[in-house]
Amino acid sequence: MNLTRIFTLLLMSVLLFACGKEDEPPADTTEIFPGEGLKSVKIGDQAYTLFNVYGNIAGTYYQIGSYYYHAVYYIQSGITANFEPTTDSAIASTLKIASFSLTPPFSGKTAKGIGIGSNRTDVVAAYGNPEIGGATDNVVAYVSLGMAITYENDKIVGITLEKP
Repeated sequence: MNLTRIFTLLLMSVLLFACGKEDEPPADTTEIFPGEGLKSVKIGDQAYTLFNVYGNIAGTYYQIGSYYYHAVYYIQSGITANFEPTTDSAIASTLKIASFSLTPPFSGKTAKGIGIGSNRTDVVAAYGNPEIGGATDNVVAYVSLGMAITYENDKIVGITLEKP
C-alpha cells in the first residue's frame, strides 16, 4: 500500500513539473539602455531619483570657471552618475543626471546581451562598427546610440551612457 502511494505521489510530482510554466517568457534582465540610462534611473532624472534607488552618498566635483561638475560614485555597484554643470558647489536633489559610467563589478547588460566583460566581437555583432574608433582602439563610441565603450585586451571594462 505504501509503495502505491509513493508511486502515485512521484507520478503526480513529475506531471506537475512537466506542465509547469514552460510557455512563459524569461524575465527581462536588461539593465543598460544606451542613450537612456539604467533600468531604474534615466539620464535627465533628478538626483533624488538616483538617491532613492541607490542611496544618498557624498559626491565629488571639479570646478571650471564658475561651473561645478558633480559626480557620485557607487563603487560597490560599479555605477558613477555625472550631473549637468551647475553654479552651486553642493549637489541639489533637483540636479539632473547627464551621464552614467559603468565599470566592474556592474553586471547589467543591454537588451542585446552586452555588458562589462563582453568581447569586442560580440559588441560589433550586436551594434555594428562604432562611429568613432576602430578595431584596435581602446575607446570607441556609438554616438547615435549614446554609448561609449572602453576596452582592455578586447574585453569591455567600461561603458558610458549619455543622450545621443
